[in-house]
Amino acid sequence: MKGQQSEHRSRIGSRAGLIAAALLVQAVVLATGWMITFRVVQRSFAREIEQRTIAENRELAERIAALFPDDIPENVAYGSPEWERLQRIIESDAMKKLPAGGFACLVGPDGKLLCHPDIRRSPSLRRYSFVGKDLLSGLEPGAESAPLLKSDNESGIIEFTAGDFHYVATAPLANSGLRLLVHQPVGALVKMSKRSTRWVMGVALVAAIGVLGVTGVGLHRLLGQYENVHEALNRQLHENLLVARSIQQSTLPASIPSPPGYDIAGWSRPADETGGDTFDVISLPEGEGPACSIGSVEETRRVALLLADASGHGIGPALAITQLQAMNRLAWHLGASILDVARLVNEQLYDRLPGGRFVTAVFAVLDAETHTAELFSAGQGPMFVWEARRRRAVAIEPNTYPLGIDRVLGSLETTKLTLGRGDVLCFVSDGIVEATGPDGEQFGHDRLVALIGDGEDANEIARRIGEAADRFTEGAPQNDDRTVLVVRRV
Repeated sequence: MKGQQSEHRSRIGSRAGLIAAALLVQAVVLATGWMITFRVVQRSFAREIEQRTIAENRELAERIAALFPDDIPENVAYGSPEWERLQRIIESDAMKKLPAGGFACLVGPDGKLLCHPDIRRSPSLRRYSFVGKDLLSGLEPGAESAPLLKSDNESGIIEFTAGDFHYVATAPLANSGLRLLVHQPVGALVKMSKRSTRWVMGVALVAAIGVLGVTGVGLHRLLGQYENVHEALNRQLHENLLVARSIQQSTLPASIPSPPGYDIAGWSRPADETGGDTFDVISLPEGEGPACSIGSVEETRRVALLLADASGHGIGPALAITQLQAMNRLAWHLGASILDVARLVNEQLYDRLPGGRFVTAVFAVLDAETHTAELFSAGQGPMFVWEARRRRAVAIEPNTYPLGIDRVLGSLETTKLTLGRGDVLCFVSDGIVEATGPDGEQFGHDRLVALIGDGEDANEIARRIGEAADRFTEGAPQNDDRTVLVVRRV
């Protein structure tokens, strides 16, 4: 069923990708054709406007030159009464009505600006010189050029500063050595040419919208069907995962047996709907024999403890960890020893786990009669025992490498502890110590040890560890499963 769902989702995704790709190619082709058409028409209009403007500027310069008096003396001084008379003509209302933002100015015999509409506000314009400026016949590369100050009654284009082009017509004022320049910024006329070609843009845009609209309707219907199917599959997958989560959670002990004088608590919270962590607490008989021979949980003085963590998290590790827990319970119920349980589980995982997968686990037996705990850890950590009398936490090292890596366990030695009053034995999965805060720092061992201390029951210690990890990550989604098992001698 899972394979069929995956294949179906893959087909839907491929179909949507092909539709989106086809629509994108169509849009690119239409946009490219529209841009080429627009550019060709626009450049054609621009050339036509350019030639008309150059011709009109020539006639305009001749008409404006007639507005100036014939008795202009040579070498008019800037700021003199004669200059004032010329400047008023330049600033007159007639000059403000030139087309396309144009303006007129006078150039002295030295090639520098003498009169300009803005020269009163910006006297620095007096320093601008037209010496060496060329009059171009057009903006196209290779256009003919001639020195501006030597052209009589000519019209063309000059570059004032880098990239700042103006249409300019020149006309010398008789017997004065002065030269009239009539300007029209090229930018204003380019805007005019763009406005003149808007109808081309409009027609092309309407056509493009029509074609894409028809395609979009079909695409919308197809994507709507895709989303409906995708949502249905997601709902079904989510429901299946919730069922799997419920089944996995049911494998955790419904009630935890606690031998006389001991307090035991544990919890497990997966990062996804299902997880790769588990814990268990199983009542054992007083002596050798199967665990199922115990009649009452309250009467037990020996319990088997388990905390295991499969590599990764999600459905795959959840299946592996469920299998491990079932084998662990079966082995204890058949009366196996702690090393027999570890060997059996390791062999089964070695035969069944995919390559690169493994499980870390700690198997332990707590004897309330002798107040001892015997542990066998296959790569599981962190593990600590809080010594209440010395008020310190002692780390417990693993006995061998994780399960499922090799058919033979790397060690057959166990770790034995004696628990005094107030001592706490704590097992956690690495999802606790590796919980990461917003700054990238991990929760770490020191913060964990600080939470184990004495004076509280096992439930409080286990709860406090989980809450501290949540606060440390500031409520961010878990990046790994988290499991805690705490044993405290009262």
